[in-house]
Amino acid sequence: MVSFIKKNKPNIIFFITGLLLGFIFCTIILVFLICYRLDDYYSQVQQLQSDLIDKESKIAIYENELVQFQENQQRIVSDIQVVLTCDEDKIDEIEFVKHIKDKFNVVLGKEVDAIDLDVVELIIDNRIFLINDKEYQLKIEKMILSTTLTVHISAELYEKSN
Repeated sequence: MVSFIKKNKPNIIFFITGLLLGFIFCTIILVFLICYRLDDYYSQVQQLQSDLIDKESKIAIYENELVQFQENQQRIVSDIQVVLTCDEDKIDEIEFVKHIKDKFNVVLGKEVDAIDLDVVELIIDNRIFLINDKEYQLKIEKMILSTTLTVHISAELYEKSN
């Protein structure tokens, strides 16, 4: 047995040396590949940040021009806010608000003085919405009209009367 180990001792040394060199070589290749990918991602992040700064500056310029235009012109409705009172979960509330804003989109861009709140109220008041196989009746509690239309709405589960 001792003669077997003495005969194979150089083979074991070569095997272990080859294993270590292979491990080191593979590690070096992986480090280079990972560094290349990280540099690529870093350059993409820098490009996106640069684009974002450019877009934000353009938005600021456009908002400033819009404010100046609105000061020279009559006031127009530029946003819709919905305040919803509902006993449902957050996802259902988001769905309600989305549908309600879609209904009020006809008001966007109109002059504030030309809008009749009584007619706008008829768009959604006492409507029945179907969400997740449940019917809800919407009631407008309060409406505030300026450059932003703010609507306070309550949603109650609708029960059909026979």
